[in-house]
Amino acid sequence: MSVDLMLQKIFFKRQLELLLNIEISEVFEMTKMDWQINIENLAARVAETYGSDVAASVFARYDATCFDDLSLAYYDQVFGDLMLIDADG
Repeated sequence: MSVDLMLQKIFFKRQLELLLNIEISEVFEMTKMDWQINIENLAARVAETYGSDVAASVFARYDATCFDDLSLAYYDQVFGDLMLIDADG
């Protein structure tokens, strides 16, 4: 892993912790149902504020159209992306 990629991951982890005000290890203990509820609720808020195209674009970055198409490997990244967009509103 390159130093730049490692620094990006550390930065993203810290930003997520600050946004959620929790330790990142707590995030990874969520069940699939927890992820689905949180991601779908955030996607709905983002769609309501910015339009469905914006919410859909987050899933599209990870080759998905909705939560059901999303790989488990990307749950935290989609959640973080949606959180950042939602926080701007």
